[in-house]
Amino acid sequence: MHCKWKWNWTELLPQLMLMLLGLAVGSELYGDIRTALEFESLSLTHTNLCQRELPAVFFQTHKDQPVRGNGSSIYFQRVEQCCAGYRTDPYSGQCVPDCGLNTPDNCRNGFCRVTGQCECFPEFVRNEQGACIHTCPIACQHGLCYLNGTCVCQPGYILDPETRLFCRARCPKGCGTHEQCVAPDKCECLPGYRHSPELGCQPICAPDCGYGKCVAPNQCECIPGFIKRRQRNVCEAECYLHCENGFCESRFKCNCRTGYQYDVNTTSCLPVCPDDCGRGNGVCIAPGICRCFEGYELRGNSCEPKCESQLFCN
Repeated sequence: MHCKWKWNWTELLPQLMLMLLGLAVGSELYGDIRTALEFESLSLTHTNLCQRELPAVFFQTHKDQPVRGNGSSIYFQRVEQCCAGYRTDPYSGQCVPDCGLNTPDNCRNGFCRVTGQCECFPEFVRNEQGACIHTCPIACQHGLCYLNGTCVCQPGYILDPETRLFCRARCPKGCGTHEQCVAPDKCECLPGYRHSPELGCQPICAPDCGYGKCVAPNQCECIPGFIKRRQRNVCEAECYLHCENGFCESRFKCNCRTGYQYDVNTTSCLPVCPDDCGRGNGVCIAPGICRCFEGYELRGNSCEPKCESQLFCN
């Protein structure tokens, strides 16, 4: 790649004055000019190298060579310089792409493959400012993530012994049964447990176990003589009675619901109706609801005989 820059006399004039001043005090200066052919061969061996022509003062000091003018002449000297968008690598000396103008940290933790385009190393990602930063697993909670991926915990926290990917709170005195360390020197009950001043963290069962003990969250263990009903997490008496429309208080005692009455013949709770549905003229199918037999009709809450004529009905 070859390119040229225009020179500016305003910028170069101070340099030329110093060089002429050196001549006045007797200093001997020698020019160093490469021919176009020499510079062309140099450019072919260095990629992304551009040519720049600068005016230089050449002083003739040998007597056997003719002196030009006042003993000095201005030549345009060609110098080598990396082209725009490239910089000199301090280790190899080659011209490499430059990403310093587009990234805040000059593409640290990455490599500049193309001018102005920084590519992050593996396990590094670009943040909002364009810098390549390391991503620690699980964001290194309660710790600091170093460039090599190491998570260093903050005071009061220790690295998780199993995964070694994040920091756990440290409780030097330890926590009780069914407790966990949630902050430095602070313990709380595990999910599904609540704290009791006398017993510590105890499991929660909803609804209450009844005639049993809550041994784990929503897990009841019934006392002898009681069983846990299907689809209900409650311990009830192991009943030898049907106890329909009620529940057993013990093996041989049925506690009926409101509106029901225990019947010794069926060992179940039967609905109660006023006046026994007209002294047996119907069947009580629900509390206060009668179904009359044939020849009877419901009058109020009682089953009464049907009348052919209003003259013979009371």
